[in-house]
Amino acid sequence: MNRKMNSKPLTYDSLKTVLQYMDPNTRLLLSSRAPSIRTAEKAVPLKIDDLQIRNHSIKVNGTEYRYEIYQVDCKDKIPYRVSGECELNGNWVCDVNEFGVRDYIAKYNCVVPGNNRFQNQNLFGDYDDEEIVTHYGRLKKLRSILAMEKQQYEQLKSHQPENDPISREEKQGCFEMFKSIRRNIARVYTNEELEIRHDDEYTGSDLEPLKSEKVVKEAIETAGKRIRQMENELLPFENKINNIRPKFEIHLTKNKEIRYL
Repeated sequence: MNRKMNSKPLTYDSLKTVLQYMDPNTRLLLSSRAPSIRTAEKAVPLKIDDLQIRNHSIKVNGTEYRYEIYQVDCKDKIPYRVSGECELNGNWVCDVNEFGVRDYIAKYNCVVPGNNRFQNQNLFGDYDDEEIVTHYGRLKKLRSILAMEKQQYEQLKSHQPENDPISREEKQGCFEMFKSIRRNIARVYTNEELEIRHDDEYTGSDLEPLKSEKVVKEAIETAGKRIRQMENELLPFENKINNIRPKFEIHLTKNKEIRYL
């Protein structure tokens, strides 16, 4: 027989007692979604065992809340994270201007970094000793590097490997060897003892480490990701030239720490 259960809201004092012994992360979630309990929630001390405040994140009892800036109107429709540490050059970004120029660049009059008389990385994370005085000259150099990356990307897509059976360890070793070759081609050296590569294409020997389809696939995916990052790092300067103001949003993500017994 079905019985109707009496549904009565908690009294104010009862609600405060429940909140007092509630997991802090559950409590934060309820408070954000149920405005009616916020008065009681603010009146009860929040008990936290472990609190860590970091750059762009807060960690509460093993649960991390990250807040980052994303450009949400990218041409591929995939939001692109612009704040935090840039994977290409390792620079830390906290804010962007109306065109998307990163704050560490904006404070130097929005001039493209690198290619000066100092040992500074360029926008793509490479050390290029060629001194280029003008902003647009540096931008032109970066565009040429991006064009080279796209040309090499097409080479990778058409590469036919030997399909030798290799172990997981050998596969990783082959891929690391190939990444080392790619870095040596991309960077410019002035030391006469080092061989300087002036060609834009991979040679047959450059592609020798790619011995299986799996290794080729990984190289293609890595190159494609790098090209997208390079395009997005150049985009703010193109936006400024064309007076385009992209759309940015702050996204909050939650990640719970996995604890093993």
